[in-house]
Amino acid sequence: TSNPSYPNAIGINYAEIDMSLNGGQGSVISKFNILKDTSNSEKLTAVRHANGQDIWLIGHEYGNNRFFVYKITSAGIDTIPQFYALGPEINTWQPGIPASSRYDAIGEMKASPDGTKLAFTTYYNGYSAVFSFDKSTGVISNPIALDISGSGYGLTFSPDNNLLYIGRMDTISTGGLP
Repeated sequence: TSNPSYPNAIGINYAEIDMSLNGGQGSVISKFNILKDTSNSEKLTAVRHANGQDIWLIGHEYGNNRFFVYKITSAGIDTIPQFYALGPEINTWQPGIPASSRYDAIGEMKASPDGTKLAFTTYYNGYSAVFSFDKSTGVISNPIALDISGSGYGLTFSPDNNLLYIGRMDTISTGGLP
C-alpha cells in the first residue's frame, strides 16, 4: 500500500544529495527516485567496490532465491542490476496467515568487514545462508545454507571475518498455538 504523505515511495527508492550546496551541509536535489519494484525483502546492504571508490548495493527479492546488485559510482546508480539466483528461496510457505504475512521478508543481510562474504537470515522460518562476494565484479557465489533451528532476525560478522553471529529466537506464534 502507498503512503499518502509519500505517494511515490514504493519498492526501493533513492534520493540525490548535492553536498556542495547549503554551505557544504548538502541539499536534496531529487527524491523518491524509483530504483526497483516491490518484490523485495528487508535484506539490503552495501559493500565498497575493490577500487575503493564505488559501492555495490545488494538486496534480495521476496518469493524466490534472487539477489540483485547495483553499482553506484560518482556518476550515479547504474539502474540495471545484476541478478544472481542461488541459495535458499525467501518465501513464507506455510498455509494460512503465515503464508500471506511475508514474515520471511523480515531479517537482515550483512557483508563481512572485508566485503568478501554475505549472509542473511529470515524471521519466520530461519532460512539462513552465507555466500562469497567478489568486490571487483559484484558476483555472488558459493551458497552455504545454515540450519539455525528457529527464526532469525539480526546477524553480524566478527571483525576478523571468521565468525558469523545470528540472533535466533523461537518461531513466532500466530495465536492459538502452544
